[in-house]
Parts: sequence; structure tokens; C-alpha cells
Amino acid sequence: MTAIVPQVVEFYLSRGPRTDLRVKSLSSNGVFSSTTEQWVIVQESHAYFETEELITLLRLRHRPVAEFRMDDVTVLQLFQSAPERL
Repeated sequence: MTAIVPQVVEFYLSRGPRTDLRVKSLSSNGVFSSTTEQWVIVQESHAYFETEELITLLRLRHRPVAEFRMDDVTVLQLFQSAPERL
């Protein structure tokens, strides 16, 4: 998985049964640098200048698998990136 704040994802993963998932930083590793399936969590409240271009590119190339809203505001988007679509 790739996340803007990987520590949050790692926190929840450490409490679950999955040991096969790895988390990378979006700003350090990018999103299209792997040949494996990737999941990306984008939160507007955690979007920074370092990740702005990557998030824009992600949104252009992929549709969110899930989107969470509060009232009329999108607060989280979940993207899946398969290797053949990178």
C-alpha cells in the first residue's frame, strides 16, 4: 500500500491478521514505481505540496475504488493500481 501518512496505515495493519501487506510513503516512493498491485489512500487533509503532482496524476489515470464523504466534502479516496495499468 502507498499512503501519504504510512504510519497510520501501519498502525491499523499491525492490529490485524494480514502479514503480507507492505506500506510505502507516497511522497518518498511515488505511486507508479512498482510492478505489483498497489492501493493508495488519499486524504485531502493530508495532501501536501510534495504529493500534489502525484495525487493529480493518480486521479487522472485511475478512478477511486471507494470514496468517503462528510456532507458534500470528499474526505478520503481509495485507489487500486494493477501492474498492467501503471
